[in-house]
Amino acid sequence: MTETTWYSEGAFCWTECATTDDQASADFYTAVFGWEQDAQALPVGGRYITFRRNGKSVAATNVQQEQEKAQGIPPHWNVYISVDDVDRVAKEAEQAGGTILAPPFDVMELGRMAVIQDPTGGAVSLWQAKEMAGAEVYVEPNTTAWYELMSPDPQRAVRFFQDLFGYEVRETTTLSGPYWVLRHKDENAAGIYNPQDLPPSWTPYFQAEDADAVVAKVEQAGGTVMMPATDIPDIGRVAWFSDPQGAVFAIIQPPA
Repeated sequence: MTETTWYSEGAFCWTECATTDDQASADFYTAVFGWEQDAQALPVGGRYITFRRNGKSVAATNVQQEQEKAQGIPPHWNVYISVDDVDRVAKEAEQAGGTILAPPFDVMELGRMAVIQDPTGGAVSLWQAKEMAGAEVYVEPNTTAWYELMSPDPQRAVRFFQDLFGYEVRETTTLSGPYWVLRHKDENAAGIYNPQDLPPSWTPYFQAEDADAVVAKVEQAGGTVMMPATDIPDIGRVAWFSDPQGAVFAIIQPPA
């Protein structure tokens, strides 16, 4: 079990599903992963539903912002990277060739965040923690285990994140072709690759004890199987899905 109350700069710390129907989203993921739901009203209206496992925060879901809907952005999972000073890192991201989609702003007393886009089009959030650091538990069954960027130019994206966070990079090959692993403090943190003809985006992976059982639960709960459970040498058993609202996520069952 991996529990934490703090993340260092450059660590992937949180993920949330931005969707059209937060309760339907929450019920779907509860059915698939057995999470507990903790809904909290927001001062600006609406609510934020945190998913918990044994009382520890894992991820969340909330209704998409109106400007996203107006732009035709479909439901999706947002991915957050921990930073010590979001204002500084947002400026550094712009200087490194990125675009600031949402300039730094406070999220109540929980933290301060910004949304940036790397030069190849992938959007990711920066999180400066105050009262909330991020997921309290990860890399165990039914919690986040990996993050992956689909990019039309993986090498350019890799250089951007190296410039920003100083990641060590390892290049390997998977079933999809060349694959770049970002390493943070001597641990694998995220992957970047080019899936061909798919828009740039980040996808969270949740750890599974039995990938085939999760596939069955997704289908029973109304989700769509995009890639059935598939063995990837030295990686594990992987599957991809879209939930009933269209947000894409994946699971990984580590090798025995």
